[in-house]
Amino acid sequence: MRIIILLLVVGGAIAVVAGSLVYARRRGRLFIEDVVTLIGAPLIFVAVGLLRSELVVGWALVLWPIVVALICAYLFGFKVIVIDHMSPSWRRNSRVMLAVIFMASAVTALTVPPWYE
Repeated sequence: MRIIILLLVVGGAIAVVAGSLVYARRRGRLFIEDVVTLIGAPLIFVAVGLLRSELVVGWALVLWPIVVALICAYLFGFKVIVIDHMSPSWRRNSRVMLAVIFMASAVTALTVPPWYE
């Protein structure tokens, strides 16, 4: 049962990103900030996480960036589908999302507990 839920969450994130990328590209609302957000947030998490010695041990630097990437995928879909329809300044939305997700990723890397099992 856990594997099925895991596959649904990961598959859903991939589907949301793919659909949102296609939708934003067709509407002319896909910016470099959007792509950098999807790729950069897990990298920021790993870079900041390497500063903590607790995260270097165990599964923390393997599993937490995957969780961060999944959250970013769903937030990107939410931004493309909901927020861009509510606000006319799409590039500003992308920049704000980039800044907020990068700060949240860095703060999360400094505060998450180690993942030993």
